[in-house]
Order: sequence, then C-alpha cells, then structure tokens
Amino acid sequence: MPLSTLRIHRAVICLAACAAWKTSAAAEWSAQPSIWWYLDYESNRRLALSGETPDEMGSMTVDLLLRRLTETDELTLHPQAQVQRFTRDSALDANNGSLQLLASHKAELWSIASTATVSRESTLITELASTGIVDANSRQDLLSGTLSVTRQFSASQGIEADVSYSDVTYPNGLPAGLVGYHNTGGSFSYVYTYSQRTTWSLVASGTDLLSELGITSKDAGASLQWKHSFTSLLSMTASVGATRARVAGATGSGSVWDLELVRNTERAKWSFTLRRDVEPNGLGVLLSHEELDLSVLRNVAPHLSVTLSAQGIHNENLITGASFGDRSYFAGNAGLEWQLRSYWVLDLTAGYSQATYPTTSTGSDLARGWIGALTLHWTPRPWSVSR
Repeated sequence: MPLSTLRIHRAVICLAACAAWKTSAAAEWSAQPSIWWYLDYESNRRLALSGETPDEMGSMTVDLLLRRLTETDELTLHPQAQVQRFTRDSALDANNGSLQLLASHKAELWSIASTATVSRESTLITELASTGIVDANSRQDLLSGTLSVTRQFSASQGIEADVSYSDVTYPNGLPAGLVGYHNTGGSFSYVYTYSQRTTWSLVASGTDLLSELGITSKDAGASLQWKHSFTSLLSMTASVGATRARVAGATGSGSVWDLELVRNTERAKWSFTLRRDVEPNGLGVLLSHEELDLSVLRNVAPHLSVTLSAQGIHNENLITGASFGDRSYFAGNAGLEWQLRSYWVLDLTAGYSQATYPTTSTGSDLARGWIGALTLHWTPRPWSVSR
C-alpha cells in the first residue's frame, strides 16, 4: 500500500474512532459558518536575506464549525478550506485545508476528550516563523491526535493524563532542508485546587521524535504550575521547570517556563504570553523554543476598535555549542477593526517582520519586510436546533 494511502487510512480510522463516541439525552445541534476575504501587499514575503520583489496576495478562507452538545457530551466537526493566489510568484499559489474532529464526555468525577486533525498547508504558513524554509515545491501534511483523561478524587485534588501523536511530512521538501517526523508525547499532572481562585499543578512530561532521516530526539522534564484569578477580569498562569534532552546521541539540559496574563473588560481585551519549552521543528529535531505573544484590542468608538499584536520567536539547538536550527523571528502589526454590520467586520492592518540567521562570518544576518493588508470577515448568527 502506498505511504500516502496508508496515511489517509490512518486519518479515516482516527476520525471514525472519535465519531463513534456515543452520546445520549437531548442534544443541541449547531452550525457556525465563516468566510474571510483577504488582500495584502508585502515587500519581502519569504523574508529572504537577499530581498524579494514586492508582490500582492489574495485569499479566501471558508470555515464551518458543526457541533452537537448535550449536558455531558460534545462532538465537533471543524472543516476549513483556503485558496491563496499571488500576483508575481505563482509558484507559491496554494490550496490549503484542514479537518478537525473533537469528542468529549464529562461525568461527575472524571472526563475524557480526544481530537483528531488532518491538514495540508503551504510552507509559507507553517515554516516562516520557525525554520524559515519557504519551499514552493513542498507543503506540510499533518496527521495528529490527542487524548486527555482527568479524574477528580475530591473537591481539591485530581489528576490529568495526556497523550499525543503527530505524523508530519513534507513531500519533495528534503532537498530544501525540510524533514518529516513522527512525534509522540505524553504528560501526567497532579492538580491541587487551593481555593476558588488558585490552582497548583505538578507536571511530568516526555517527548519522543523520530525523523525520516532516522535521527532520534528525546526530551523529559517536570514543572510546577500556578494559576490564579485576581478578579473575574484578570487571570494569570505561571510555571517553571527543568528538562533534559537527547538529540542524535548528544545530551543537554535546561529550564522551561511559561507566563500568561489575560485581561478582558467591556472596552478592551489583551493577552500576554512569554514561554520557553521544547518543540518539534521542520528540520526533523526537537529544539528549544522561546516565544513572546502580545494581543490588544480596544474599542475607541461604537463599532470601531484598535488592534495591536506582536510575536517574537527564538529557536535554539538543545545541545550546547551546536547552532543547527538557531533562528529568531519577529512580527508586529497595528490595525483598525470596523464592525460594518451585525455579521460583517472589516480589518485594515500594517505590519513589520524580520528574521535573524546566525552566520560564521558576520555573526548574524537580518532579513526584514513590510506588509499592508485588508480583510473582510463574514460570520452570521449560528444555525441551531434542539432535538
């Protein structure tokens, strides 16, 4: 059986297993469609060190969220399709799509949830912020699944176990440096609810990655997590821990941490995340991943909001002294969001992005680019029925 056919069969089996999750009692069925029309002008779309000729891109994304809810169960089917077209570099034209299935069940003292995802996306979407390898002759094909089980022993104590698997391939991507891999991960958490506003968790986790070149990456670690709600509008999550990795026979250790702040008011919403962890990469290995995310939305007038966003990423080899995979990326955007009508939103944004690559001659090389974009978003009222 061809490998591509085998992956399709795996996806069908995984999705069918989730869909077979039986629910009972009265159910509410709903459907939420959305469509995005997007146009942009970008000066250096691939963030190439030598620069690129500016070009324009147009895309349309169609999204549908189908959901079945009961008092104890949820079943969600989420297909999405996207068409991208470019004016100057037609080699980047892409038809992207994904299908996600989620099933969950809640009982008095325990719950279980599973997801299955199949996707096919352009490397311009998946690699620009990570490896930086944007190859028009390749794409990323993903098949993944997760399973999470929680058990509550008392009002204040419980445990949670999670397992995940992903199969990532880049057809024709090896000549450009993109390496497919199989990644298996798991974690076990002890959760202690100190009060209605504060929760402590002790987490042990591990990851095992095998690339299509036969390179093995393994990681194991532990962390302590603290969640606290200061008010109904402001919450914070913080964690700190240690990890030990083994990549291609070499070992290394380091720290992992995470800080998240979220605040929502009637006129403004903002979130801030700063984290360091270990993640798989399109180079076919585990890397140390540091990321900063900032998102702000503030209403300045009826139906008009100002938006700000920033993302900074730094990937680094887990083994001290090796620079394989080292790269930094930053993107910042500012815009206006106008609620035209009940179901229509118009976004106008401008942004800047840059990528830094280490070199042996100058220490590092910098690529940068500017973008202006216009987005029209249609989200009608969900269609729902109870039966």
